[in-house]
Amino acid sequence: MLIWAGGILFFGFGDTLTSLMVFQSQGSEANVLLRSILSVVGPTVFGFLAVKVVATLAVLLLSRWQPSLSKFAGLATLVVGMFLVAQNATTLLIR
Repeated sequence: MLIWAGGILFFGFGDTLTSLMVFQSQGSEANVLLRSILSVVGPTVFGFLAVKVVATLAVLLLSRWQPSLSKFAGLATLVVGMFLVAQNATTLLIR
């Protein structure tokens, strides 16, 4: 449960907050996968938030559907979230 809390903290809130800060400073999304999705959905804050909600729900639903993957999914969410926050922080620092 602690792993999931960290994952939601970093992936759900940390990445969202730092990404919005990057957008506010006229920066662009550093995450290549998300940038590609946003080019289709629309590079707006609403588009970003919609993709973020879908990604978070997909991981949560996967872990509920396959309980054996729950720990892995939580750890992956934590690691990816930490990476994305660091990537956004770097983008903010070099601007």
